[in-house]
Amino acid sequence: MGSDDTSGGRVKAKATLTPAQFDAAIGRSKSLKARTIAIARGVLVDGRPQSDFVAAYGLSKSAVSQAVSRIAAYCDVPPGHVQITAVLPLHQADIVRGWAFDASRARARAFQSIAAVPQSALAAQSVPEAPITGP
Repeated sequence: MGSDDTSGGRVKAKATLTPAQFDAAIGRSKSLKARTIAIARGVLVDGRPQSDFVAAYGLSKSAVSQAVSRIAAYCDVPPGHVQITAVLPLHQADIVRGWAFDASRARARAFQSIAAVPQSALAAQSVPEAPITGP
């Protein structure tokens, strides 16, 4: 009917990342396996349904979903930051959580300060005035 039927009766999933966005996301991690990357690229960039990878790799639905979610999580990491997973003693974990909270507040403040600038001010700053010359 009105669906994009491109996979033998299955509706093609919507791609959510461009190839460049995907490459930037996987570049933020050094520990991703090739299979995880292939599954996530197929789903997030090519728009293939996760069920394709369940059948192709003989994995459970949750394993495929976890592979996609793992890459998608790196898309939320701003440039100049890294996402890490670590097992720490409780007192050190509390310190790291504090750092993470401080960093997220700083990013939020920076975003709010950019959003608070009136569009007219941005437009006025981006177009230099031409010098007035007379006869």
